[in-house]
Amino acid sequence: YCRSVPCPCGHETMYGHGVGMCQHGARVLAEQGYTYVDILTHYYSGVEVPSPVAGYVSGAAVRPASGDENTQFTFEAVYASPIGDLPMVANVIIDGRAHTLTHVSGDLEGGWLYQFVTRLPVGEHTHSFYFDDGRGHISRVPEYGVSAGPGVTQPDPLIPTPTPIPTPDGAVLAESIVHSAVLDWAGGAFDGVSVNSVGDGALVLQPGRTEGVYTSTLLAAPLPFIGLGVTWYASTPDGSGISLEVRTAADGGVWGAWRPIERSEDDGRPAPHTSDLLFGEGVALQYRVILAGGVGGVSPTREYLRLVCIDSRSGPTATELAATQHLPSTGGTTVVRREAWGADESITSWPPEYRLVGAIILHHTAAEDTDVDPAAMVRAIYYYQAAIRERGDVGYNYLIDRLGNIYEGRAGGSGVVGAHAGRFDWGSIGIALIGDYRQQEPPSAMLASLTDFLAWQCIEHSIDPEGQGVFVDAELPTIMGHRDCGSLTCPGDRLYTLLPSIRSETATKMAKADGPGPDGSVAVPEWSKTTSVSFALTSTNAVAVQFSNNWVWEGEELRQQENSGQVITDTDALNGWARVGRVGDQAGYWHGPYTCELERQADYQVYFRLKNPNSSAAVQLANLDVADDQGRRVYASRPLFGTHFAQD
Repeated sequence: YCRSVPCPCGHETMYGHGVGMCQHGARVLAEQGYTYVDILTHYYSGVEVPSPVAGYVSGAAVRPASGDENTQFTFEAVYASPIGDLPMVANVIIDGRAHTLTHVSGDLEGGWLYQFVTRLPVGEHTHSFYFDDGRGHISRVPEYGVSAGPGVTQPDPLIPTPTPIPTPDGAVLAESIVHSAVLDWAGGAFDGVSVNSVGDGALVLQPGRTEGVYTSTLLAAPLPFIGLGVTWYASTPDGSGISLEVRTAADGGVWGAWRPIERSEDDGRPAPHTSDLLFGEGVALQYRVILAGGVGGVSPTREYLRLVCIDSRSGPTATELAATQHLPSTGGTTVVRREAWGADESITSWPPEYRLVGAIILHHTAAEDTDVDPAAMVRAIYYYQAAIRERGDVGYNYLIDRLGNIYEGRAGGSGVVGAHAGRFDWGSIGIALIGDYRQQEPPSAMLASLTDFLAWQCIEHSIDPEGQGVFVDAELPTIMGHRDCGSLTCPGDRLYTLLPSIRSETATKMAKADGPGPDGSVAVPEWSKTTSVSFALTSTNAVAVQFSNNWVWEGEELRQQENSGQVITDTDALNGWARVGRVGDQAGYWHGPYTCELERQADYQVYFRLKNPNSSAAVQLANLDVADDQGRRVYASRPLFGTHFAQD
């Protein structure tokens, strides 16, 4: 492994496929606060890292250019980034007010198509398009000012009004309120806060103020809702901070308490940030932004705020689903299929990816227990994560409600990779318990279903529920809470303290459910010189066969020290040749190392096949070991003497 500059990785001997940057040292530097530019210029002396340039917008238009009050107008534009990233903020500003553009389609080469579809009142309107890449670059069309249009007239009384298209049964309805432009903030109460020209208009502290509060006007919701999600874009330099609170009102005009809006703990994007869903019926809402200055009086900036109102009440209720039969699990628990709880597969765009399962991660949805039906909550979570957060599907593999219903989450079946724990998504099952369990105890029906389901999942995937081991890059329990692998509070203190008893109860249920195993035998050749091996399996009572974890050879050539060993023909070897040590060869390895990738949480036996012409020499000929790819950890080792060889 070649490197010409000091490296903080702490390793002296390393094997690698490249030269220059050490990935382990780069991680240490990143943890110390160095930027990617700092790291690149450290390892590659003299290189220049160009700053990202602004994206460009094409095809900006409104169709049709005119119409009446019944016309559906489509505002659309294509955004392309030199580095292929989607914009952090994409708005069309109509008559001075911002509306979120929806990412419809596109790719890295042609750019990303964004649209907003709406009806407009009678009059002459103006519009402009606004994109922010989150790196300080703004793309506007037109670059200055606004574009005229569309013009909207009264409908012709002689032309029948179009018949509204009925909403399909089970459809999830969602509408947004967006505050981003100067006019959007107008009308609210400003206490030590003002609107400046950052972006298309942003909230900042007034000069000389260290704290300030902006309170919005009372906002009529665009539709009656049961779920409320928030997306925002802000900057908080040098110790400054921003917090957000929301309150809602249901029919009758009684306002609820102010509720804090926190960033979702499975939100790994740098910006814009998203909250978890708040649940509760509402027809109106209000929010307030609290700004706190940082070092030297620097002000935070709130540039963009989107409140998403979701109505997912159309569809089967949790009580109805509890009384029906669903997808059988491996043993006895039942899972409510996606089609049964009402998943709209038209918004699923994330292709499945699979991994062997080695761990189970428990979450809570951090939503207060309300009177909202749990099945409607599942539909809302699915829509919010798939469409609003643009994941293409719900991130959890399964969800469990307070009645004990278990819902199929991420599409794809057993072993499919979800989106719930960052780098720990691969090889894990993410199970979300619907509710907020920071201070509230999980319902007994929920816990009973959870341990039933965990028992069958542990049986299916050969997981020890009370075990632990290396998972991804950390020593972790096989059944863990989200906070064990990165979250701050999930799955809530109350649920987290129950994990030992959950593991124990799961193990107990496994013993009761599994019963005696089937009989069976397998016949396989001890050695093979071909890549195709035949297995003979027999059993009188088995219903399925599961093979052991995979191993895959990398296929790279054997490596040896220079001027050591000699290649000879060997018909018994798979590749037809072998390497023979020669008298006088220098010390060190003359054969190997040979690397392979092994699945985690499994036991392996390693066989070395060697030949030696003399089986009587009581001298050490070699040292056989199995180590990691950096030589830091030796898993097994034994010396090899001439007396260990038997005559052919």
